[in-house]
Amino acid sequence: MLWNRLKQFTSEHDGHFMVFGDMNVSRDESERFGPAFKRDEDITFNEFIMDAGLDDVCLGGRRFTWMNKAATKMSRIDRMMISANVSNDFEGLSLVALNRGCSDHTPLFFHNAKTNYGPLPFKFFNSWLKTQAFDAMIRDTVIECSNEVNDSFHAKLKFIKSKIKNWRILMLELKIDDQAVCHDEPVNRRNRWQELDKLQELEDLDSMQKARIKWDVEGDEN
Repeated sequence: MLWNRLKQFTSEHDGHFMVFGDMNVSRDESERFGPAFKRDEDITFNEFIMDAGLDDVCLGGRRFTWMNKAATKMSRIDRMMISANVSNDFEGLSLVALNRGCSDHTPLFFHNAKTNYGPLPFKFFNSWLKTQAFDAMIRDTVIECSNEVNDSFHAKLKFIKSKIKNWRILMLELKIDDQAVCHDEPVNRRNRWQELDKLQELEDLDSMQKARIKWDVEGDEN
């Protein structure tokens, strides 16, 4: 009934259409992991997309957009669909999945061609100092930097920055999306979720630091 109502609306109105959100249905079996796949649902959904003249924007960054806490069920049910005239009028539209954090859904970032504003400034958050591995990683990176990078101080800082970026990647989410988590390790999964909770606490500290910086720069707008 929902797909028919949306299809009727697009056929009776002339305009640019964007349909997005949690559709609670996938398009094919490759977009699900864990639960039994219902073939009739994906056929109906794909017919709606075709009849309504919509384009399903490709997703980058992640394979799935939802998972349960045990990581036994995953699927791509969040998506963005646009009409052909939207694709023609706005070039370079893309959909990128961001870090999931502690939510069961992955936030999606819909944008057009990225504008290059030059190199981004390097930010250092105090929360990094609260992790045991950070200090050791920096020490090892400095030693490696001294052996492999030329004497340019700028080149060394750039090398260290790249190492920090790699260190910050949440390997857990990438491992889950690649279906590399073993289902016979419930204890390990609970431990990983506890680690995510700790990471969320560190992100909260980062947000507090950003807020203080913004206050110092912009002041109290009231």
